Amino acid sequence: MFFNDHKESKDGAASAMRIENPKVGSKTVPGKWKIFFDASLLRRGNANPSELYDLATDPREEKNRLGDESLKPLVKRLVSIALLHRNACGHRFVPLVPKKRISFDWTKPIPSPSPIVMNLSTKGGKASIDPDGVGIPGLGSPKVDSGQGVTLRFQQDVLVESVGLKAGNDGTCGGSVRMGKRAPLAIYCTDKDNDAKDQQGIISDLGILKAGETLVLEADPHFGVESPGSWKLQSLVVRPLAQE
Repeated sequence: MFFNDHKESKDGAASAMRIENPKVGSKTVPGKWKIFFDASLLRRGNANPSELYDLATDPREEKNRLGDESLKPLVKRLVSIALLHRNACGHRFVPLVPKKRISFDWTKPIPSPSPIVMNLSTKGGKASIDPDGVGIPGLGSPKVDSGQGVTLRFQQDVLVESVGLKAGNDGTCGGSVRMGKRAPLAIYCTDKDNDAKDQQGIISDLGILKAGETLVLEADPHFGVESPGSWKLQSLVVRPLAQE
């Protein structure tokens, strides 16, 4: 669920929920569904849906499916899920994650051997590491620029707590981040107005990354409608899940 994430709300408290292939009764409704609620969900715990999109067929959110009669059971199910999360103070999707955190900080020498097996690969050039983090030189700057990206992969399930990026005074936080086969998210600079004015920020609470799935960070926006980026990958914090 995304709280206070959409400027369309007059009081700034709109929320959205995204879920893939939800079950309605005994049937699965295929799709990457995204439903919007007005401010009453956050303010008073009442779920009034306003928009519904299937990102699998409509990634630009151009066709509002909320009025589709055949989707009424789906809407009812999504409303009940939203109310559960809002009013029941959350509940567990996966087994409890161990307290142990593993941090990768590319602004410092990475310990060897690594406490967890991770593969880092790049798109658009060879990775270069310096005190500002991981970049890909070759397109006019030492950063990760348009046409370039970084892919991370683990050999076991992990909870991705955060990814740290730094654009610096001459860069821009932008592009997209994608976990596995899930819909991509735009990269925003979370604290571009901090005192340092260096456009560094944390992308947090990305969720579970299954063994072999990819966490892809690209400087290009996935749908071409957000701002491109020019940044370096500085840090990554994960919690390993118990291996079966």
